[in-house]
Amino acid sequence: MLPPLEDVDGNDDHQVLIKAIDDAVERYPHFMMYDNSTRTLIFKPENQFNEGRLFYFTIIVKEQNSDSVKKPYYCSVKVLPPKFQKNDPKSAPTFTG
Repeated sequence: MLPPLEDVDGNDDHQVLIKAIDDAVERYPHFMMYDNSTRTLIFKPENQFNEGRLFYFTIIVKEQNSDSVKKPYYCSVKVLPPKFQKNDPKSAPTFTG
């Protein structure tokens, strides 16, 4: 979750932008979403081929009407495989094609 957004001057709204890092080998995951109401990043990898990959991106929090008042957060996310419970058929992996 991102920290609370506040404008000390009280004269502008904030924007949250997600940007790819151009030099990164694994850029911005296409299965990442941002929920503006909860300020939460959501990751929903759709297949097992994303497991073990490390993605890099930047979250930029800026004032809507300014290009100079902004704060970048440099991020990396590693997609881990799901955890399964031993001898529990309900937790067994299922893949669809």
